Amino acid sequence: MLIYNEQLEELARYKAATDDPMISLYLNVTPPGDVSTQLNSLLHTARNEISEKMDAEGAERVERVFNRIEKHAKNQILRLKNTRLVAVFADSGGFWQEYRLPVSLPGQLVVEPKACIRPLSTLLDEFDRYLVLVADSRHARLFSLYMGDFEEEPDVFMESEVPDRVRVNISMAAGSGHAGGKVYGGIGDKRIESHIKDQIHKHMKTAADKTFEYFKKKKFSRFVIGTPDDKARPWLKAHLHSYLKNRLAGEFNANPSMPDTDLKNAAMETVARYERENENRIIDALFEKSASGSMAVLGVDPVIRALRKGQVHTLVVESDYRVKGYACHEDHVLSSRQEDCPVCGAPMLEVGDLIDEMVGEAILHSSEIRHVFTAHGEFEKYHAGALLRFSMQ
Repeated sequence: MLIYNEQLEELARYKAATDDPMISLYLNVTPPGDVSTQLNSLLHTARNEISEKMDAEGAERVERVFNRIEKHAKNQILRLKNTRLVAVFADSGGFWQEYRLPVSLPGQLVVEPKACIRPLSTLLDEFDRYLVLVADSRHARLFSLYMGDFEEEPDVFMESEVPDRVRVNISMAAGSGHAGGKVYGGIGDKRIESHIKDQIHKHMKTAADKTFEYFKKKKFSRFVIGTPDDKARPWLKAHLHSYLKNRLAGEFNANPSMPDTDLKNAAMETVARYERENENRIIDALFEKSASGSMAVLGVDPVIRALRKGQVHTLVVESDYRVKGYACHEDHVLSSRQEDCPVCGAPMLEVGDLIDEMVGEAILHSSEIRHVFTAHGEFEKYHAGALLRFSMQ
């Protein structure tokens, strides 16, 4: 099941009818790991924590959810193929949401008032859905690249009626006068060359139009093109819709007849280069704008304040950083220290991962979320930052 931002927003907004917690399970089912042992260990740890934090009645309701997960794992999850990660979100009120994904993450089971969605948000950021168009002057193929899977889109192969140049030359020779071994094409030569160019442009426009339609229909995030290192690329780009041009992440040399494995490797290298460059641009923008003191902030507490005011355009967090904190989910108030909620006055609940809570709030505010995967010495001092929609100064 593909993950979209809409699913994360639904999880972030979900509020149970009771005060029972949400169980968030991330189960690594990558072969040849022992999934049963992993699940038993996660449940054992969670049961010990629940017995210390909840009363007997509440713990019994959560135990029923654990039992349902165990039964589901035995009957379904342990038999899965082409899956590396299963994410399950469930509560005692009957809520159940499950995702089966082709990438691995460490197994974890979190019992908190709200769903632990940070790992899914990380995957969405790390693995944008890319549409890959590979075209030359006569053929075009479309592929999707998502979470390491590279699949050709069915029924979108395009083949033009551009005349083969060898056949054109033979036809010209047969219909032209010969003298001293020379072929006199004259005006006919120019007409055929013009015809070939017209057909190539027609083919490129068809490929660009179909790509645009498919991009919107399937909700891809970014776009990559592969063409031979000849006239094909500028001709193709000339026909691209501006919407696609704005989402173009990179280009690589290829032709549609290459093996799929070679096309995948070239596309993945292009995407990885774009992701690294984009991450560096965002970090640079954070420090540049925060230095001016207006349109960016650095640090967990300043970001929390910006989230509270609805200022955050892009939340940037260190991918593996975790810190405990406090939250009032009723009033959407977060804090890095123990205190009463400034809105309702009730004591704020301790949460195991404050960054996860920040990600959830950012999703509710329709903010972009970027997870920093590579080492940035200066940013590691702050762990979090935000580009702002507006300044309150």
